[in-house]
Amino acid sequence: MGVLKDYANADAVNSALNEGKNAYTKVNSLEDIVIKDKGILATNTDLNSVGGNGVFLIDSRNTCLNLPTGETSGFLWVETSGNWTQQIYSAFSNVNVYKRRGKSVGSWSDWKLITSKSNPYAISGKYVAFGDSLTWGAVWGGTPGVHYTQAAEKYRIPTRIAVATGTDNNFDNQGSSGAGFVKVGSGGDTITGNIIAYDFTGVSLITVMGGANDKSSINLGTSSSEANDGTICGAIKAIIDHVKNNVPKATLVIIQPAPCGSTSIGTNNDVWDGKERQAGWSLNEFDSEVSTLCHNNHVAYVNWWESNYCQNWKQHSGGYNMNTGPNYSHPKIEEDYGLLGDFIGGKIANFYKSRN
Repeated sequence: MGVLKDYANADAVNSALNEGKNAYTKVNSLEDIVIKDKGILATNTDLNSVGGNGVFLIDSRNTCLNLPTGETSGFLWVETSGNWTQQIYSAFSNVNVYKRRGKSVGSWSDWKLITSKSNPYAISGKYVAFGDSLTWGAVWGGTPGVHYTQAAEKYRIPTRIAVATGTDNNFDNQGSSGAGFVKVGSGGDTITGNIIAYDFTGVSLITVMGGANDKSSINLGTSSSEANDGTICGAIKAIIDHVKNNVPKATLVIIQPAPCGSTSIGTNNDVWDGKERQAGWSLNEFDSEVSTLCHNNHVAYVNWWESNYCQNWKQHSGGYNMNTGPNYSHPKIEEDYGLLGDFIGGKIANFYKSRN
């Protein structure tokens, strides 16, 4: 298991906790590896029977038995030595971390909360999220021919990010359906234009997630693109420059777009495989160029489409528009937004540890 084996070691975990680095931080720093290597615990898995050594993802849609009270999704560390197994559970969307000991053929101790329920990475100020319909919270409508409705507030991606970062009492969702970085959306706006026009007074955290709507006609550009050169990278550079000039103390996070549309799903509309989109760029290329652009400009970047959910995007999204045919732009059920938002939020929360 390589690095996972090291982090599954109970002594390493306890050492990290003693140093004041809670298990939540260390788990989230390994999220991509954990999800791809260990998968998701199956429905009705009894945690009392999970032994051995490893790290497992718990999906709230797969009901598991003997979780800590009130928890539904997160990561489970397991370390077995002799007849005893120690388990450490870290919740997705907050810093609740629990541990217990037991025997797979015997009794288990009660879960003990080993971190404070308050978020140590919470920042002062306001959080604002910019993006397209994924930020707004679009889910496919249940009526044939109806494109989408809006997910309940608690499931939307910005809401889950706000919970994870401790800004849930002061945040603003500026998602705009159909908008791209360069492409004009259904409201006659662009993501870039919305950011330029926004009043950032009191804002400490800014997230920007887009690019999907630009796929059919806008060139990607490169990490060296100039601001406002008509490319996606040029628009992102303009956003970075504007934020640095107007709110230099705010944390700006650029988030990878999700796969969407039949041309981004791959052969025969199967699971996305990195094929080129109509505009001549793939998600792999977006990741390469935009992550480099962000690195060079000292801006945070989150890649989330490699998570288990996006590797199986067709399974978790999809709909059918009578005019355009298959489209996998948005989740089928709103709970999927919560899961994706928790995944992203866990990563973004780590950016704040140096601020406290």
